Amino acid sequence: MPDAELPEDFLTFRCPLEAKEHPAMREVVAGSLAFAERFDLGAGDAERTAKYGSTAAVLQCHFFPIGLAEAAVQPLADFSAWAYAAEDAMQPGIGALDVTRMACRYYGILNNPDWCAPAGDNLEEALRDCLMRLRPTVTDYAYRWFTQWEASWIKGLLWESTLLAGGEVLGVADFLPVRIAAVGVYGTYAYHGCFERAQPWLWSAPLARAASECGILVAGLDNDRYSYFKESQLKPGTSYSLFECFRVDDPTLTVRDSLAAGVSLRDALLGRYLQLRERILASGTEQEKLLVAAVDLTIAGNVRMGLTTLRYAAPQLSQARIVDEAPPAPDAPPPYPAVAWYWNV
Repeated sequence: MPDAELPEDFLTFRCPLEAKEHPAMREVVAGSLAFAERFDLGAGDAERTAKYGSTAAVLQCHFFPIGLAEAAVQPLADFSAWAYAAEDAMQPGIGALDVTRMACRYYGILNNPDWCAPAGDNLEEALRDCLMRLRPTVTDYAYRWFTQWEASWIKGLLWESTLLAGGEVLGVADFLPVRIAAVGVYGTYAYHGCFERAQPWLWSAPLARAASECGILVAGLDNDRYSYFKESQLKPGTSYSLFECFRVDDPTLTVRDSLAAGVSLRDALLGRYLQLRERILASGTEQEKLLVAAVDLTIAGNVRMGLTTLRYAAPQLSQARIVDEAPPAPDAPPPYPAVAWYWNV
């Protein structure tokens, strides 16, 4: 759509949280670029290969700028580069059978890296390489937890690709569970575990789980916004758009209205996250406080990453701004079960 038709606040990201950068970001970027080139993640496209490597490293250094397992930083950044390439490869246009085969292979390698066949697919080999380097840098439990949640993310990608291949049209209520699974909300939580900023038992604590899931989903919906200009150039049926889902629910909405609705939903979730965060900071355990500190960095770092990296580059993003402002949370939850429960804890 013409830039003049964008809602006034579409490129205004409200975020009162402080972002940080890993002090070795330059070295991590160089390492991930070399990794992406070694395994040809862009399948012969040098520009795409560079986008995978550089974007993943910048993501890693903004999402997780501090941690106790510093040796894990590079293999996790490289895993993110692999994840970008794998996500792009699992597009419905290649055929449902091929997507399913690919997802099952990745799922198997995450459970056992030796599933990777010698001299096989470059993405399989890249995944195995990341896992083999990550394994000695974290605890046994953190490694197992990480691989299981990332395997769950693969299932989320398969879920989304299958729906797209079948021509399913989603409203917002159906879109949000798919988005939570496919954007990597749970996988991000597992990254926090590698850096000892989250513990598995917290996922069974309603307040901690609601805060972390809600906060990480805010980052996922910010992705929908800063990638809007890139995604709008893709062939229809390639991906789901939060904004289009609002128009499925209400066909009378204009594109401008749907974009504004997406921003409103994101701001409502950020407002609710900040409320849950305050409760944890006031009376939570030390582990819960570590968790929300990690989620803070993910939310704030994600915006800065998305506005500056090659993967999402678009001329319109030069107009984006981040404002130190906390949006209010509505008293009543949004009418979508996947997120309404954040208001019930």
